[in-house]
Amino acid sequence: MYLGFAFAALALLGYILLHYQPSRKQGAKIATLLAGARNVTVFEYRDVSMNRFYEDLLTETKLTLDQAQELGRIFEDNPLFYDTGKACLFEPHHQIRFTAASGSAHVIHVCFQCGDIALDDGPDFDMSSWEPKLRTAFEKAGVPIRQNIYRFDPAK
Repeated sequence: MYLGFAFAALALLGYILLHYQPSRKQGAKIATLLAGARNVTVFEYRDVSMNRFYEDLLTETKLTLDQAQELGRIFEDNPLFYDTGKACLFEPHHQIRFTAASGSAHVIHVCFQCGDIALDDGPDFDMSSWEPKLRTAFEKAGVPIRQNIYRFDPAK
């Protein structure tokens, strides 16, 4: 009985350590993609669904080169943590769309409500420890982070 408990505890510890390790690789990947990016545009939507289907555009702002580079520095300097689950759903009402120097198109999904972020269709990562920096960058670019106006429809 104690042996089974010990294995279960060890497995849980391994899971926690694996998933709470910062992913500097993911942040560095985003920073690298943004470094030579063209057409960096930030979007804010009122509606979003579980499959990241967006509608009801509220704000669309094309970033200057300086603003795009500032975003890249935020991702480069701050680790992302694997999200192991929260009480909220990942409902990203903001996006950063851009074309990398290689010509590939990318989307960064940002949820300021739960503090998670995802690149393209990848898994979501916790950015809550440095979310104020990203919030400030969005607001300086003229993209508001509103409270209590967003709608979510999981049926879409």
